[in-house]
Amino acid sequence: MIARRASSLIALFFTLSLFGIETASADGGRLQFREPCGPFLVSLFAQPDNLLLGPADLSVLVQNNGGHNGSGKIAFDSRVVLVLTPPAPSPQHPMTVTLSHQTATNHLLQAAQVQFTQSGPWKVTVRVSEGASQGQCSTTLLVGHRKTDPVTTWLFLAIPALLVLVYAIAQTNRPIRPPPDMVNPSLIDDLGATSRVM
Repeated sequence: MIARRASSLIALFFTLSLFGIETASADGGRLQFREPCGPFLVSLFAQPDNLLLGPADLSVLVQNNGGHNGSGKIAFDSRVVLVLTPPAPSPQHPMTVTLSHQTATNHLLQAAQVQFTQSGPWKVTVRVSEGASQGQCSTTLLVGHRKTDPVTTWLFLAIPALLVLVYAIAQTNRPIRPPPDMVNPSLIDDLGATSRVM
């Protein structure tokens, strides 16, 4: 019974630890940039909100330029390309990424997953085209070092210790039985006869 409860606790700890793992969903995120881009109005979103080394989702909303109040209609047929330039000095060449509605959960946006390999300021150039119309604009995204979540680290360190504890408890509560080949039937008969005499 104790071992079963301890196993349930371990399962609970493991489940909770999974919530510490960051995932990107290509569904917007924090607004990083909103500016006119030629005949378009471009809004750039990033997820996670605080960009770190590793994977991130970048999403763009393209509207026909109706001013900063966002009154322009969404340009669904636009083609969006991002050029990501790493911080200088860097041996890495700029990355070119084409965004799409299919990648985004919110189909008003166009999204793609990118991999930030260096911390520091990344220059992001947004190139938008629709028919004969074209526009280009740039911004800077600051990428920080990835820090390990202390709660997640503690949980993963605690799981092996809990497994050892559960095993020890299970062994302590287990009754000790001699192997069948070590039991002497005549000794059992003698003990039974003695108890009847008493």
